[in-house]
Amino acid sequence: MRCADYLTTLVAPSCEHATVAFEFAGVVRDLVVGFKYRNHRAVGHLLSAFLVRNIKELVADVRPEVITWIPTTRKRKINRGHDQAETIARYVGKQLCVPVRPLLERITQEHQTGRGRSDRLVGVQFRPRGIGGYSRILVIDDVVTTGATMRMARRALMSAGATEIACAALAATPAHGLRR
Repeated sequence: MRCADYLTTLVAPSCEHATVAFEFAGVVRDLVVGFKYRNHRAVGHLLSAFLVRNIKELVADVRPEVITWIPTTRKRKINRGHDQAETIARYVGKQLCVPVRPLLERITQEHQTGRGRSDRLVGVQFRPRGIGGYSRILVIDDVVTTGATMRMARRALMSAGATEIACAALAATPAHGLRR
């Protein structure tokens, strides 16, 4: 069975923090890791296509004026050769014909990978940057673990005047109550 065919058999999990396409486990985990750490962009586009399919209803409800992403650290972007969430956001924006803009600046430079749940719940801090007149925003990330990063991004954008913010990600970890 081809990878894309296998992915069509998977059911998107419920996640209270974002609309997601997959559970971050098994083959999907391997694909996301290859995309993130080995810059396998074709895999990122494949996974993003499934995300687009899963967020159609969300997009119809929110009608985002712009798409942004959860920025990774500068060090990670340099080491990986790309910001994986930006890559996903740009693909999603192209498919949905919605402009993509960098509306969040990461204040904390520590990464989340390898941190425990209690540390992750503190979250990453963001500063909004140049949201202009956008009030309806779709925020994209690669993997949702505790939801703290999405909450902090939403808080930063709301403080800058956004009124409706929807969140989406390729995958969600199956642990810690993310599944309903």
